[in-house]
Amino acid sequence: MAAIAKERIVKISKLLIENIEKYGDKISPKTCEAIFLQAHYFTPDNIEICTKISQFYNAVQENQKASLFMSKVGELYEKMGDIGLALPAYEKSTVLYPQNILNRLKLLEIYEKLENREKLKESGMEFFSYLRQSNNDSDENVMERVCKSLLKVDSSLALCHDELIKIYNKRKDKASAIAEYEALIQIYEKADDKEGMVK
Repeated sequence: MAAIAKERIVKISKLLIENIEKYGDKISPKTCEAIFLQAHYFTPDNIEICTKISQFYNAVQENQKASLFMSKVGELYEKMGDIGLALPAYEKSTVLYPQNILNRLKLLEIYEKLENREKLKESGMEFFSYLRQSNNDSDENVMERVCKSLLKVDSSLALCHDELIKIYNKRKDKASAIAEYEALIQIYEKADDKEGMVK
């Protein structure tokens, strides 16, 4: 019984989407949105519907919502165990709405899993710069995670050690701050940067 009901719901969702594809140019964006969301309500785990909703929101320049649904596509692929397909969805979602911090963290996590050091560093440095510019204290834990991820790829990133020192000093975590100071000193010694050591 439940299987039949589910099958009927999937059919209804498909019909709703087909109607948009056939008559979308004659339907107002608000009505299209309502139909899309109804289809998603019936079948929330449908990758195709989530993708189409993301494309719709992108077309009407609602990038935050477009990002949200593309992120759902990534989550659904991840649940299926397909990181290879989840990754481009998360990447696209981040492009659509770079302010989505959870997406950016997810990207770093996937690059780490895939051992893609180049992309991890590139994405991590972009995220690092974004967090520095946003200058939001609530992003402190996020900054710590980003710095730690970057240091796994390149332990000589003085900027990351410096940022971690600020975070640990603020938390009054002397042991962690000292460890970061020591790492910084080693970096400057290798580079023979006496000015940096004085700072």
